[in-house]
Amino acid sequence: MDTKGYIHSPNFPHAYSPDRLCVWRLGDQMRRKLNITIVKLSLTPTDYPTECRDYLGIYELTRGDPVTVIHCQTLNDSLVVVVQSGLVDILFESRERPADRKPGDGFLIKYEGKICIHRS
Repeated sequence: MDTKGYIHSPNFPHAYSPDRLCVWRLGDQMRRKLNITIVKLSLTPTDYPTECRDYLGIYELTRGDPVTVIHCQTLNDSLVVVVQSGLVDILFESRERPADRKPGDGFLIKYEGKICIHRS
């Protein structure tokens, strides 16, 4: 059985509002390989490249060493994250922004999962 779909920030493809916390859980307890593609990511810009005001995080929940991807800037190209097992949380947080900052358009993620069969 395959699973696939899209996730996007509130109000995408238009500007998202501040003070939002959204969490999506993908996958299940079956050993499922997930391909997660960040198709578009446009977040509110900050003054410094290392400063994170708004962010998108991908957290693998079923492994000892979780895959964690956090982005808090705009991506110009798509990014593919491959998760080898089970459950993933995708977290989007937007905070208050200064009045002189134009809000970003948010994000669009495409995901596709396949059941992995392990041979003994």
